[in-house]
Amino acid sequence: MKQSYLDLIELFSSASLGRELSLNNDVNLVEIFELANNANIWPIVFSAIKQSKIKIEKDTFSVLDKTVKFNIASYNARCQNVHKVIEKLEDENINVIVLKGETFSFLYHDKMFRTSSDTDLLIDAKDENKATKIMADLGLEIEKKSAVSHHTRCNSKKCGLIELHTDIYEDYIDSLYFNNFKITKDNLIYVEANDGFKLKTLSPTDGLYFNTFHFIKHFLSKGCGLKQLMDLILYISHYKNEIDFDSYINEMKKLNFDTLIITALGIGIKYFKFDKSDLFEISYDDKKVDSMLNDIIEGGAFGNGEKERKGFNDEFLKHKLKDDYISYKMKFNKNFFKKSASFKLSNIYSKYQYAKKNKLLIPIAYIHHIWYIVSKSFKRIFTKKEEINFEITEKRIHLMEELNILKKD
Repeated sequence: MKQSYLDLIELFSSASLGRELSLNNDVNLVEIFELANNANIWPIVFSAIKQSKIKIEKDTFSVLDKTVKFNIASYNARCQNVHKVIEKLEDENINVIVLKGETFSFLYHDKMFRTSSDTDLLIDAKDENKATKIMADLGLEIEKKSAVSHHTRCNSKKCGLIELHTDIYEDYIDSLYFNNFKITKDNLIYVEANDGFKLKTLSPTDGLYFNTFHFIKHFLSKGCGLKQLMDLILYISHYKNEIDFDSYINEMKKLNFDTLIITALGIGIKYFKFDKSDLFEISYDDKKVDSMLNDIIEGGAFGNGEKERKGFNDEFLKHKLKDDYISYKMKFNKNFFKKSASFKLSNIYSKYQYAKKNKLLIPIAYIHHIWYIVSKSFKRIFTKKEEINFEITEKRIHLMEELNILKKD
């Protein structure tokens, strides 16, 4: 494993867990910055650098320090604005559950450095129109919603991106990877945000399955990143006494993800230096641990580190579904087009938010929708397929086989 990878892991994990930093060499700060930036963990890594004896020129240190402080202050201001949105929704009797993001911050040694790029809120489907109207009234821009999506993207400068979910995952993801495993909204808990605001979130058990599936979904696509990995391991460590680990691993085994989860925990023990007693008694393979960790670092958060991973998920499905791949894609595209092209008023409202404000605009929305169907059809015909990087693809497919997610040919 590259020395810069090892240095990054040591800086990141020591700051996340609040343990003493152990570095016996000068780090390549340029490489560390690039890797940490791709993984969206630079504030956490820099907090460790500040406590270390790593030599940095005074002017460079000052710029880095001010930038991190500004980003954290901006993030905290954004979170406070999001909290006001949550309060407004709840004042209107909308049940709001916060998914991941801020609900992980308290797990870290210094929670202010664990930032997020967006906010995910889960509400009941019956409240979707009411919620989007409230958010629009609060100044957020409501984006067009995909026909197969269970979330609406809402944006503003003050709040950043808020994704308003009406279900945990899209149907095709649930059925493809998780066998429609049921995550419930029972026994909800509260965690405290940096400003003391109480965030309602899933129970430890349901939260574990949701966070595991979120981790897996991104890992099987472009990449999950070190922060997602640390989130999951810290979550398991914190809620250890409330988790039936045997039942959890049995469920993962049914879905062919047990080796993946055990290997992830192995990374926590071998490289993040979690004490074995913090987690569960497991037996992991060193080579698989190293291979998976390399993949996570090189991919960065959501594949930011290797743009060539963009088409990997489709190649993964070809290996997973084999002879059923073509029929699956045809069925998916058919259903997507059927839902997306629907002239049902609910679909029109979802795609063209302006039609909600005035019913006189509905005919214009229908014309807009016809143009959407025509333009999409032409785009599908003339758009070139993404080029596949076979070296990276084959390397990742081999890793999936080693982790028993895919069967070896």
